[in-house]
Amino acid sequence: GADYYMDKWTFGAGYSVASYDVDANDVDKWFVNAGYGIAPNTTVYAEFAGQDVEGESETDTALAIGVKAEF
Repeated sequence: GADYYMDKWTFGAGYSVASYDVDANDVDKWFVNAGYGIAPNTTVYAEFAGQDVEGESETDTALAIGVKAEF
């Protein structure tokens, strides 16, 4: 995974490959996201992620949108 910061923006991306032992499928997972600082310690963000399981014809994807506030 990696993050890149530009002014109030944060961009991130990551990829992982998991290989399991006997009787399990390999799984590839990935994500991309962006966040924008709207106030000190407060960020709005959006993330798109997915996973691909070996042997399955469909790919699972998800979208998350939210606000993160730290106190």
